[in-house]
Amino acid sequence: MSTNVKNYRNIFFEESIEHLADVEAGLLGLEGDPNDSSLLDQVFRGVHSIKGGAATFGLEAVANFSHSLENHLDRLRAGECENDANSADALFRSVDCLRALVEAAQSEESLEADTTREIEEITNILSFVQEAAQEAIVPVEAPVVVAAAEVPVNTKQDWSITFVPGPGAFQNGLDPTLIWRELSQLGDLKVELDNSNWPC
Repeated sequence: MSTNVKNYRNIFFEESIEHLADVEAGLLGLEGDPNDSSLLDQVFRGVHSIKGGAATFGLEAVANFSHSLENHLDRLRAGECENDANSADALFRSVDCLRALVEAAQSEESLEADTTREIEEITNILSFVQEAAQEAIVPVEAPVVVAAAEVPVNTKQDWSITFVPGPGAFQNGLDPTLIWRELSQLGDLKVELDNSNWPC
């Protein structure tokens, strides 16, 4: 592993600790108001950020568990399942599991057997809740539209991002490929290089 990648990896672990603190703060707030959408969004963003960084660095265990937790939070935000006492307990336990996974990835050590069992149990609980919520969704018969003109809808959204690093960015260890990998997870990515200002 190159020095640049190690540096970015260390930054990821530092930021993950901050994200976990934000997630815990959000969950504590939800105990007082389980339907506070802003707190749910705060918890979701923290988990989503950890998942994205973990996927970038190939930390599959962290990314996979974060993904399961993220799906559950998505259903809570959509109102597809209730944030009751059981859900709150599962969320707090999930944060403990996610922290254990992040710490294990950082230290490159194996998880303890008890922690592994806890992660498996929480993963099963989250999967069960998601399946139950999916089954509870009653399909609604689509209304019949008479003589409606077909209007083409373009659901694809294009973004143009300009990235201009500072003069000493590469000397300080900046690796733009890490940014490209993260963006490529959001959709098709096309990268163009403008080297017109490069020194001869």
